[in-house]
Amino acid sequence: MAFRSTETTVTTTAVKIFEAQAGDVEIWVNCDPNATYYLGGSGVTTTDGLPMFGPSQQFRSQVRPGDELWAVSGGSVTVNVLARSA
Repeated sequence: MAFRSTETTVTTTAVKIFEAQAGDVEIWVNCDPNATYYLGGSGVTTTDGLPMFGPSQQFRSQVRPGDELWAVSGGSVTVNVLARSA
């Protein structure tokens, strides 16, 4: 089992925060305190994305090869992703 972590600055333009490589991967997503950001596909916006509210709300998911996760915010937010592959 291998862990990998990344940190991405998310702003008002959607940015890819995770792209699965090979095999199933489990991910955890978290961000700066008191920050709000939105998760979705490449066209995610602050209107239609899944809202995440700072570190009190963490996103966890299983992703498959080729899956992508994008984020956007109303300002500048540091988003961290921890991934674990089998």
